[in-house]
Amino acid sequence: MFHKLRGRSARELRERAAHAARVALERAGLSGDRGVPSDAAALSELCDAAGRPFASADAAHSALIAPSMHRLVPGLADLAGTVAAVDALDPRACVRGLAAAERFASGRFDLLGYEDLAWGSPIDWHLDPVSGRHAPGGHWSRIQFLDHAVAGDHKVIWEINRHQWLVTLAQTWQRTRDERWAELALGHMDDWIAANPAKDGINWASSLEVAFRSLSWIWTLQLLHDSRALTPRRHVRALAVLAQGGRHIERNLSTWFSPNTHLTGEALALFAIGCGVPALRDATRLRDCGERILDEWMPRHVRGDGTYVEQSTWYARYTADFLVHAIVIGEHAGRSCAAARAALDRLATVLLAVLRPDGSYPLIADDDGGRLLFLDHRPATDLRSTLANAAALLGRDDLAWGAGPARDEPAWLLGARGRNALETRRPAVPARHSFGFPEGGLFVMRDGWSDTASMAVIDCGPHGFLNGGHSHADLLSVDLALHGRPVVRDPGTYSYTVSAESRREFRAAESHGTVTVDGVGAATSAGPFRWASCPSRVSARWGTSAAADGLLGSHDGFASLPGAPAHRRAVLRAGTDYWMILDELAASGAHTLSVHLPLAAGLTVAGDAIRDGEAVVARLQHAGTEAVWQPRAGWQSRAYGQRAASTTLTLESRASGRQAIATVIAGGDVALPILTQSGAEAFEVRSCDGWTDLLVLPDRGTAIVGEIEISAALAWIRRDTATGQWIAALLLDATRLVRGGITWFASTQPVERLAVGTGESLANSGWTAEARAALAPRMMTTPS
Repeated sequence: MFHKLRGRSARELRERAAHAARVALERAGLSGDRGVPSDAAALSELCDAAGRPFASADAAHSALIAPSMHRLVPGLADLAGTVAAVDALDPRACVRGLAAAERFASGRFDLLGYEDLAWGSPIDWHLDPVSGRHAPGGHWSRIQFLDHAVAGDHKVIWEINRHQWLVTLAQTWQRTRDERWAELALGHMDDWIAANPAKDGINWASSLEVAFRSLSWIWTLQLLHDSRALTPRRHVRALAVLAQGGRHIERNLSTWFSPNTHLTGEALALFAIGCGVPALRDATRLRDCGERILDEWMPRHVRGDGTYVEQSTWYARYTADFLVHAIVIGEHAGRSCAAARAALDRLATVLLAVLRPDGSYPLIADDDGGRLLFLDHRPATDLRSTLANAAALLGRDDLAWGAGPARDEPAWLLGARGRNALETRRPAVPARHSFGFPEGGLFVMRDGWSDTASMAVIDCGPHGFLNGGHSHADLLSVDLALHGRPVVRDPGTYSYTVSAESRREFRAAESHGTVTVDGVGAATSAGPFRWASCPSRVSARWGTSAAADGLLGSHDGFASLPGAPAHRRAVLRAGTDYWMILDELAASGAHTLSVHLPLAAGLTVAGDAIRDGEAVVARLQHAGTEAVWQPRAGWQSRAYGQRAASTTLTLESRASGRQAIATVIAGGDVALPILTQSGAEAFEVRSCDGWTDLLVLPDRGTAIVGEIEISAALAWIRRDTATGQWIAALLLDATRLVRGGITWFASTQPVERLAVGTGESLANSGWTAEARAALAPRMMTTPS
């Protein structure tokens, strides 16, 4: 505890102490909000428009279901119009919703990565059916929910208790008007209230989980507002529990414990409770508290380049959902949301960049398997619902293209306006193929946007927010999809608590598409959400052009090893021909450099071929070491709680001083170009199609390879094999280029990106007259 608190501010220590005192009073029974609210206590939570208490539950209920009553979002204000808009966008939405409701009625649930889970009838709200463990009762602060032996997997328990499936039941009632679905949803709420008195048990142990459940309850109650099943007593009791939840969140905010999506999710719930249920006694205070936190923290969480501070693509998506709902709720309540819109605009660009053709995306760092709400049929692993919401709010045609068809979630949020916002858009393929987000160190390379395009996502950013609790040892890792399908794949998360070994394995460097040195990753774990060491300095140089994309990344993650090894990785997209990963290690003394390629589950290797059954999906070769790729068994997870056996390839080189390994991968059953090492600092790739490529990674800023002298951080040059004429080139941080004794380019300051190739334009003044004459037919450019 001393170690945790050392160096904290006086404000933090003061607020932590006050929080601990409040919790102690609760445990001793010396504070309110304990147990299930009585009818009188429930009624006391509500007041009419004039601020007077309601005389009876009937009076409160009548006022709260009146057409003039404020609804949380536009989609809930005109439900007949909303249902019509949803059905117009997705004619099969009703059928899918009814099928899901039938499964819930039978007591079977597909949650997280699990299928067909059963919690019994009535539902056991404290059971993890995967492990069979039952979380104990008692004050929420005493529940050791991270201990699998005590509570099983708390994530599984919490997922059923988020009650997002109640929203599906309520949507089904809106479409069918079959009171069975309303009674089922409200009956589960009654049962939950009886089994989970305030402050007792695992379902009060996380303020974020209370927040998720609160949002689900508001949606459920407002969808069912004119159902016969929503009796006055039920309605008032449910609103009283919402008020209890709001106060619990407000008093137990994650400001000093998890000021990440925990805090912003909690703030969103406070904002939603205050805006969506203005009759609550505490509504104004809760609304203002939530709005203040969102205004303060969202700019910290979403960087200027749009990346999310926890370095997790899953939690970035969570944050986008939070922003969407905050904007829709806030603007419907007449609040200004300009800052949230700007943050969503930046963040949506990042999510669009990492989108795969099937709607999935690389699971960089932790994923927890959930979503803020499930308003449509798409699984949590599908990014397109979030992009559809952002497209409707921001009016961006590229996001509408990424969202694809059957985009009914915006209609549930915005009603007919959501439908119109999408139908009036003209989906447009994004103008850029490749993206660099330097603040977050996220880089995306593509050769197009078709269903058969190839793309790589490279993590070259800081280790994560604060203690990096949701980070993995994935620095400079590559997630590569070829011809539309994942080939080298990030392993995912699997579980936070099933076992310490599985948690360590899924976070370890050797499970990612990166390197280890002497068997050690650039970051080393010290527990499920802690790190013993991690890099303190990370740098990246990035360039993109029509002909190629290039990235050069480096860090100090191995500096504590003997000889202070320094690792650099270059990643190159050479048109649509191939991908190269070049790893260099420089150190005194002998070290083992190991390159790891975790293949997507189901893929195997035979010779240079990566196969899916009999089909060849990619070919692979390397240079720089006499060793061969060694397969080892591993695991990959595509959803929390789910894992599948996979193969990870490892290539090792042991040497003293400077060593380099180059790996070339090409999609499909193709004849690979021949890869050879050309001196200590360069690799050559020769194709039977008539071109020869040279990739140079100068040791100290300058390299001489044959007749070419290069002063740059990285250089890729493609030449016509027969004539030697340049076809294309990409140089990063270039200052000097000499060929055949003639200076072709010279600059006093490093030029970030120097490109030559088809489709390029604009000559840079640094090119000499000789170079201009020779290269003009090929066209050339540097950044404007």
